[in-house]
Amino acid sequence: MKALSAKHRVVLAILLSGVIALAPAAQSDVVKVSDIRVEKSPSATKYVIEQSGSADFQDFLLSNPNRLVVDLVGARHALEKTQFEGDGKLVRSVRTSQFRNDPDEVTRVVFDLTDGTKYKVAKTGTSVEVSF
Repeated sequence: MKALSAKHRVVLAILLSGVIALAPAAQSDVVKVSDIRVEKSPSATKYVIEQSGSADFQDFLLSNPNRLVVDLVGARHALEKTQFEGDGKLVRSVRTSQFRNDPDEVTRVVFDLTDGTKYKVAKTGTSVEVSF
């Protein structure tokens, strides 16, 4: 195997340092789920899922027991806790997790529901709002 010349070693070192310098920047571009807060009113309860940027979401229902699943596609779980209390009326509890890392990161939020709970999920700025 042929040894690299001094010129080639310098070029290689510059290229590698550029790749290493860009790696943290790529990680900081990832959307992070940072908070879930509850807003109650006489007519509805709203869970606001705060993110550092805008991630797409998918929602679907599961049964036995009844659950609403909201997947935040392209988002990393950065919440300090994984369990949240429900409102005690329509939502029994809320659980969160880093559901998937590859090929896209997915943060999953699961709402344990009482029977017949109706809901609406909407994106507002960088937040996702789940209303019951």
